Amino acid sequence: MNHYSPFKVAELFEQLEAMAPGRIDLGMGRATAGPVLDLALQQNRQHPAQADHQQQVLETLAWLYESSPRTTRSPGTH
Repeated sequence: MNHYSPFKVAELFEQLEAMAPGRIDLGMGRATAGPVLDLALQQNRQHPAQADHQQQVLETLAWLYESSPRTTRSPGTH
């Protein structure tokens, strides 16, 4: 979840699930590739995102199971 928005994670999961119903599991871990690599992969390096894993998981679940999540971020933001 360090490099993708909750919207993108939910969208990719739904696409894979549509191609192989019942065979896709969604796991959301907190591991990082390391501080240097994480920073290099972030879209905005001037203002690195402070990942709130719990919030990202809740937002992803909202995209999957609700009509729209209660969040201030738009789907295109990371």
